[in-house]
Amino acid sequence: MIYRVSGKDRRTSEPREVYLDAPSAVEAEDTAYRRGIAAPKVDPVRLEDVPPGVPVIRRDRGPTPVPPEHSDLMTRPVWTIAKGVAMGLLLFLALIVVLQFVLMVLGMTLVGLFS
Repeated sequence: MIYRVSGKDRRTSEPREVYLDAPSAVEAEDTAYRRGIAAPKVDPVRLEDVPPGVPVIRRDRGPTPVPPEHSDLMTRPVWTIAKGVAMGLLLFLALIVVLQFVLMVLGMTLVGLFS
């Protein structure tokens, strides 16, 4: 559908009017704002009502972008943090077991090492 969007230029404050081909009035207003028109007023018009010689701005949509996949930290933060804490505890316990074994081989105990 064709929309006539009128408003003021954001830099110069001069009145501006453009014709946009957009799927909805909201998209036409958004496009006009991105093109530098402040406080746009959007009116639907027929193609025949567009003055001769005035271009109709068509926005090429292109393919719809695929949203990026989120990591588990973004989608399930509590579960991910809990898994990290559990992994850290297991590694810490494994370190204690290895240290106890090394000290046992050397003939010391972990308790005797700190006393």
